[in-house]
Amino acid sequence: MVYLGSDHGGFELKQKAKEWIKELGFDVEDLGDNAPIDQTDDYPLFAQAVSKAVRQSPINRGILFCKSGGGMTIAANKENGIRAVNVIDEATARQAREHLDANIIAIGSRWVSEDNARKAIATFLTTMFSEEERHKRRIEEMKNEEK
Repeated sequence: MVYLGSDHGGFELKQKAKEWIKELGFDVEDLGDNAPIDQTDDYPLFAQAVSKAVRQSPINRGILFCKSGGGMTIAANKENGIRAVNVIDEATARQAREHLDANIIAIGSRWVSEDNARKAIATFLTTMFSEEERHKRRIEEMKNEEK
C-alpha cells in the first residue's frame, strides 16, 4: 500500500500522483488533505497520518506533498521507524531507497517538475534497499537513537 498526504500546497501534484502510482500497479490510500483551498490545513497532521500508516507494515510506503517538502519530511521523521527523505528527482529517490531504505518521500511542488516527480515516485516505489552492510549498520545506528 502507498499512503499519500498533502497540504494545500501539494494537493494538485498529489492528485496526479495517485494516477501515476496506480498505473505502476500499486494500491493507493489518500489520507488528505481533501481540498486544495484550505490554507489553514497544517502539514504536520498529514505527515503524521501517513507516518503512522506506513509504520504498520514494512512493505508500506508513503509519499508526502507540500510546497517545499521540507516541513513534511521533518514532521514524518518524528515517528519512530520512519525514514523520510525530501527528493527532487530519480537520483535522490534511488539513493533514498538503496542507501537509506527510506519508507517515505516528500516532494515539493514548488521546486519539482511534474516529470521529475513522476520519475522520482516510480523510482522510489520500484527500487529495493541495497542490503549493503555499511547501509544496514547506519540504519541500525539510527534505530538505536529512536530507543
